[in-house]
Amino acid sequence: MNSFIYNVSILKKVFKSGFYKTFLVFLALLSFILFDLFDSPVPITIYSLRFALGLLFTNFLAIIWFLYQIGVTIYFSYLYFFYEVDNSLEFILLRTDFFHFVLKKFIFLEMLLIVFRILFYCFLHFLFFKNVTFTVLFFMINIGVHVFVSTITFLVFIIFHSRF
Repeated sequence: MNSFIYNVSILKKVFKSGFYKTFLVFLALLSFILFDLFDSPVPITIYSLRFALGLLFTNFLAIIWFLYQIGVTIYFSYLYFFYEVDNSLEFILLRTDFFHFVLKKFIFLEMLLIVFRILFYCFLHFLFFKNVTFTVLFFMINIGVHVFVSTITFLVFIIFHSRF
């Protein structure tokens, strides 16, 4: 429980340190995309849900939206994993077992990311509820892509930290 509280306090510090601006841009872009989808004369279909999730690559805007979401995931993962390296490296080196510490951070971030992506999918699904049926494939891809990206960021963190 103590590590959970510590990880939550890191999340608060990361969010307050400037990540909230990136998240506000994310929300603004999402609102523009949703407004465009609902204002469009084309009926809302499963492609609309895929576009809003960032899983459609048919035009330039869809690719930019996907890359922005991946960029936000990488940026947040980086800020979270490298928090102690940037702010208090002695905490890792002197007070904790590195392996357990990093494993707890990884599990916590992955669980947080999974919960966020589930809530994001549910939000979009309920917006398109009358027009789009629930699809397990897009639900899993929505989660899997971002978990994969944060895992790669975690591996970069491990490689970086093992060099020092």
